[in-house]
Amino acid sequence: MPKKYRIGIIGFAHMHVNHLVEQFAAHPQVVWAGCADTIPLRPELRTAPYTRAWNLEHCQELTGRPATYADYEDLLESEDLDVAIVCAENARHGDVIEACAAA
Repeated sequence: MPKKYRIGIIGFAHMHVNHLVEQFAAHPQVVWAGCADTIPLRPELRTAPYTRAWNLEHCQELTGRPATYADYEDLLESEDLDVAIVCAENARHGDVIEACAAA
């Protein structure tokens, strides 16, 4: 039996998270562990296609609604991930990647 890989999603700031999740969702060895967003410096003023809130909702639909964490550090602490899909805003990449590596 092939190994299953626990996947987490961190960040919904970029619309390309949707394509990445579609690709991973089609893979038979993926198990969705959880997702979390980063806290934006400025809140979005609306929910429309490809905004942060829409991306999160769409990805939850694609993945069967895995556990959603209010903070990505909680996700990393609570779940034993094999892979993290990181689509946080560019200014947050360093912090998120360092936290992933430490986890």
